[in-house]
Amino acid sequence: MTVPFYSLIYDRFMGRGFFDYFLRLLSFHYGTKEEATRKAARDIFHRAFPDADRVFPAHTTYYFSDVPPPGDLEDTGQAPTWR
Repeated sequence: MTVPFYSLIYDRFMGRGFFDYFLRLLSFHYGTKEEATRKAARDIFHRAFPDADRVFPAHTTYYFSDVPPPGDLEDTGQAPTWR
């Protein structure tokens, strides 16, 4: 059973909110290769959470819907970049 809420927390808040920002800093100051860093993070994620595919949506991410009532989650159609 996948849980879209986990995607909201990890993919959007951690991935886009923190990891993307941190990666931009690393790339700017140290020339870090962005895709190599994302791949390393994905590998670490799956080593730390080997059953993640059972609870995270496999090929998409979720975010808040613009349609009322507020708080509903919708499939963004975007592939996860950090897991």
